[in-house]
Amino acid sequence: MHNSVSKPFLAVGLLRSVHLVTLCNLHKKAYLPRNDSNTRVMSGIIPSDEKFHMKTKLLLIVLSLLSIHSCFAQTNTEVLNSEKPRKNVVFGTFGIWPMYSTIMGHYERAIIHHPNTFGNSIGIRLGAGYSTVWTDGGGINYSTNVFTILGREINHLEIGAGLLLAPWTLTKKYNLFPSFNLDYRYHKPSGSLILRTGIGWPEAVHLSIGYCF
Repeated sequence: MHNSVSKPFLAVGLLRSVHLVTLCNLHKKAYLPRNDSNTRVMSGIIPSDEKFHMKTKLLLIVLSLLSIHSCFAQTNTEVLNSEKPRKNVVFGTFGIWPMYSTIMGHYERAIIHHPNTFGNSIGIRLGAGYSTVWTDGGGINYSTNVFTILGREINHLEIGAGLLLAPWTLTKKYNLFPSFNLDYRYHKPSGSLILRTGIGWPEAVHLSIGYCF
């Protein structure tokens, strides 16, 4: 990728240098009489206008080389920025189910990340939120999941499973429950916005919006 991006900039810079040098030569010849050129060379005397053209030529060559270097530097920066992996995501979720609703916040970290393959990534997610059972109040719950994301480009399938710590018993004591999710995830490889929707527990039927960095 780096070579394919850099070669056009190099070619343009070299062509620019050749073009400028050619123009200088043509301009110099226009001002130097032909019948006098051999005499000047033999005598070792360089007229002032020829010195000026030589200095102009050298200046243009230096400027062209600096332009090529600038193109390389810009290309390297763009390549590094585009290839920098984004493994962290934060997002909020609102979920609902008959007689149940929840609002949760999540942080996830991709442990294995290969955005250009179908097995996009595998990671760990931590979450916390407040869930309400309409007939029996509610409480704060905590979850941890292992998840995998499948698919290239923009559209992905997300599958996750883990544990949930919640006070959903008659005694209101915290107990462990299984958690899971099956989601569609929208995320451009070069973008920061993440949208996801699906079904799971404790998220129920949910919609999430998040930021990748």
